[in-house]
Amino acid sequence: MRGETMKKYWISMLVLLCAGVVFAATDVRRWFVDTRFVYERGSALSSEYLTEHAPGFSDHLKCILPWIVRIEVRHSFTENSYSSNHGTGVILQGGTVLTANHVLTENVKDGEIQVFLTLVDGRILTASVEEQGKRDWARLQINMEDEPMSLKDSPIVSAAVILMRQLNI
Repeated sequence: MRGETMKKYWISMLVLLCAGVVFAATDVRRWFVDTRFVYERGSALSSEYLTEHAPGFSDHLKCILPWIVRIEVRHSFTENSYSSNHGTGVILQGGTVLTANHVLTENVKDGEIQVFLTLVDGRILTASVEEQGKRDWARLQINMEDEPMSLKDSPIVSAAVILMRQLNI
């Protein structure tokens, strides 16, 4: 009985192997993600896709990208370390940044936080929390002592913040 079971097992394995070889040899796109490929060519793939499916998007992206920031929130300080949360935000007119509130509050053990913004050109700025909504949004104020006023000239208006205030969310 054991010999018959082993024979069936090996036949099954051979069939699966052959099916895999046949599938791999076809010109069908793979259904799984090759993470090395995406890591190495992710931006180029996105660019190719957008060029084909949304040709005008790259022009809009060039206008918006300078106003996107990476956010690091340092919190839960100890003598030699701290924890940090990371997220993104968008610079609004007037030099404020709209982001998700959970970036500021998730896993924060005490009230002290430090907020750092990284611009697309690599500059790092500090910010302070100006307003937190009842739902998952917050507004930060960029500390711009040494920065050009051009950051206040964002073309992105804060209508979303005004609406969220009016809806009390």
